[in-house]
Amino acid sequence: MSELPKYRKVLTMLTLYFVALCLLLAALMPSYRSVPQGLILGSVVSWINAYYLGYKVMKVTDAAASGQSARRMGMGFGVRAALSILAVMMTVKLPMYFNVFAVVGSLVLAQFLILFIGIRFSKSNS
Repeated sequence: MSELPKYRKVLTMLTLYFVALCLLLAALMPSYRSVPQGLILGSVVSWINAYYLGYKVMKVTDAAASGQSARRMGMGFGVRAALSILAVMMTVKLPMYFNVFAVVGSLVLAQFLILFIGIRFSKSNS
């Protein structure tokens, strides 16, 4: 899993670029400000979930490489699901700040970015 830190670094960079673009859109279009703000909230939660999942994968692979039994840690999926549900609940409670469709749509941003990053790195390695 030596490429996992490289993937996480590129994912962080691309997510920050996306957040900066959304901040620019929010500043330029004040009447539609809830859409870019919803995209920001969803993409940040998506990045946190992907980063946390990568951390868990690194812990399991390190345990397997050292020959230790990988005991179940629990709460991994629960934490990621709770963060996503919290983001959606925030949009329901504060619809003037966040667009619910933008948040729900951008909750999968990091997963798609990781897919494209992996394709890009596999093409450059071959």
